[in-house]
Amino acid sequence: MTADDDELPRGTRLLDRYTILDRIADGGMSTIHRANDERFDRIVCVKLLRVEIEGVSTLPDDPKANAIYQNFVREALALSKLQHPNTLRIYDFGYIAGGKRPFQVSEFLDGGDLRQLVRERGALLPGEVLAILERITGATAEAHQFKILHRDIKPPNILFSRVGDVLMPKLADFGIARTLLGRMSRPEDPAASDEGFTVGMFSPRWAAPEQLAGEPEGPYTDVYGLALLTVYMLSAKNLFEGAHLHEAIEERERVQGLLMRRMAPLGVPDAVTEALTQALRQDPEARTATAPELFDNLRAALDKVPMSLPPRLRPSGGMPPGRPASVTPSSSSGVRRPAPPPPPRPRGVRVQEAYEKLDLSTPGADGDEVRLRVSIVPDRDKTFRIQIKGLNCFIARVGPSGSSRPTPAINATEDGTVELVSTQRRVLARLSFAFGRSEGADQVFTTANGDLVIPSLYDSSAVALDFGGEREIIVMCQRA
Repeated sequence: MTADDDELPRGTRLLDRYTILDRIADGGMSTIHRANDERFDRIVCVKLLRVEIEGVSTLPDDPKANAIYQNFVREALALSKLQHPNTLRIYDFGYIAGGKRPFQVSEFLDGGDLRQLVRERGALLPGEVLAILERITGATAEAHQFKILHRDIKPPNILFSRVGDVLMPKLADFGIARTLLGRMSRPEDPAASDEGFTVGMFSPRWAAPEQLAGEPEGPYTDVYGLALLTVYMLSAKNLFEGAHLHEAIEERERVQGLLMRRMAPLGVPDAVTEALTQALRQDPEARTATAPELFDNLRAALDKVPMSLPPRLRPSGGMPPGRPASVTPSSSSGVRRPAPPPPPRPRGVRVQEAYEKLDLSTPGADGDEVRLRVSIVPDRDKTFRIQIKGLNCFIARVGPSGSSRPTPAINATEDGTVELVSTQRRVLARLSFAFGRSEGADQVFTTANGDLVIPSLYDSSAVALDFGGEREIIVMCQRA
């Protein structure tokens, strides 16, 4: 296969319901794509096993690659058994390339991961650490009940979804999990031992001593990873830096000294350091036994700290970094003039990041709420187009000769206005939209009140949505 065969091009349909939108990431074992689930009208994540990893074929008929292939399949089997709200949900599974290349379909999380959060914000507050840990230890405990060991708990595998104004953590990437599920589902497979399909894979900076030594593992192995994760959240630094096996083993042997030096400048109670030391014991038999026990110990050590999930990286309604937006009056010459002093009741502007779609509502002429959905869709001739779909109304495009016939939805690639119409064809509200233009680092949208200038949108696909009156203008944007 060629390199091009390793990618799902935009427009590819899987299982007759998932349409690939774009490729968003490259993992060590797989490529990650965004797709639209047409049946439920939602964005999902498609994870496709690579054709080749470091020169080794991943196809199942290659004996050298069988473990890699089984890891990928096993991850889907593991996730399908787990129902904890803080575990990544898997929706579907299938194959391409004549049944040789598996792919997973899972929920699409739009809040980044823990590594990105800490790199942007620095060390988290103790209350935020506890709130994240409570949920991740709960997800880990459920996996252990199903005899599934994650074996790779680290910041990139803690993903976030945006729930209101906070980030909700989810445990993801069970790609090197050890589980009995493989043996149970394929008893005839010679690769299945009493401990299921196993393979010597781990991340040296995040592995427990028994992983590094190739010794028996258990729930205490994931407890070790959770303790390292806690140190990282509190200090914004890895406890261990060794990227090679011998370095990692040496660091584990002096963990107590490293931990004391890392915790001392943070001002956390001694009981926190003691709880972490107990969870990072070299001897698994002397280590904190379960994930809930680790959380309980840290909760007791920080008993007066209120727990709260971290706020979104860019809170809903906030402006992007840079200069504030300004609305400047239009002129016949097209020259932008300095913004006048703000009126007593200025209209607000809200920049709203969205992945494909944004559900909106506005008061209707009859007093009832009018609901609609605006979607940003890749377009063959333009960079993107928008689709405006009525959720409890019809849409009529407004043109020079009047309004068009109401329909359930319309598509647009240029500025315009639509009417939101009831089933009795009564006009309930109007929505104007502007695609904008780039002027240096700014994105400029032409509105009824003049030019709306939004800085620092970078490579976003963006459209300004205006319901008129005193309602705020919403700038819906989708990062490239």
